[in-house]
Amino acid sequence: RPIVNPQAFKWIERKEPKPRVDDGPEVDERSYINPNALQYIDRPPPMKKTDVCEPEIDTRSFILDRNPGALAHLERTSSN
Repeated sequence: RPIVNPQAFKWIERKEPKPRVDDGPEVDERSYINPNALQYIDRPPPMKKTDVCEPEIDTRSFILDRNPGALAHLERTSSN
């Protein structure tokens, strides 16, 4: 007994050959890509946002730049 039923192949084999139409080469001339997709390639890249902060190293003085009166306060309190 075969594993696959031979009746399953009846749809694969044609009983009569399909007539061939000779009106040109059998080349599929349809586009492989969507022509509307090309507008995204030709478009310039979006502008960078200027409000986005780039990461950088903070080289400011921790005390004096954030609180200019901090050094004067330390001098007053340490002399007492």
